[in-house]
Amino acid sequence: MLSNLHDEIAKILEIESINIGHDGSINIDYKQKPNESQLNQINEIIQKWPLKKAKQDKLKLIDLEYLETEKNGWDSGLGYSLGIAANDVALLTGAYALAKEADVLGLPLPKFIAMNNNVISFNSLSEMTQLLLRYGDARANLSSIFANRRKAVENATSIEELNSI
Repeated sequence: MLSNLHDEIAKILEIESINIGHDGSINIDYKQKPNESQLNQINEIIQKWPLKKAKQDKLKLIDLEYLETEKNGWDSGLGYSLGIAANDVALLTGAYALAKEADVLGLPLPKFIAMNNNVISFNSLSEMTQLLLRYGDARANLSSIFANRRKAVENATSIEELNSI
């Protein structure tokens, strides 16, 4: 993270190193002394740094929460859960497309495999459709919740505001 600050400042003026003191102050070793304009730009970056770092930390936390949510999947309320990762959505969508074709041809509908490895069978395409409509709605809502949280972090103007997200 400190390397990001280093890179931002180095765009203005080459620096030897940067570190954070025990008191939280930012110490910079310059290769050459900055002029007033450069120093003003660097001070502005340093002033914005705590919020920027807090935003990056919060986004990492949200990403971890999303990964944990993905591990749990979507609870169907029918005694099984379906995966919600992108590859799960692709597999379920593909299985549904095949199910529609199978139904037209009078063939058995494909089965799903739940997250607990149980096989899920369907009596009709309508039954599968209803489940996938609920699944799609839940997955879209979940994506929206996390996207809104990420957007709120990006738009936050203070650390206090970030803490409330």
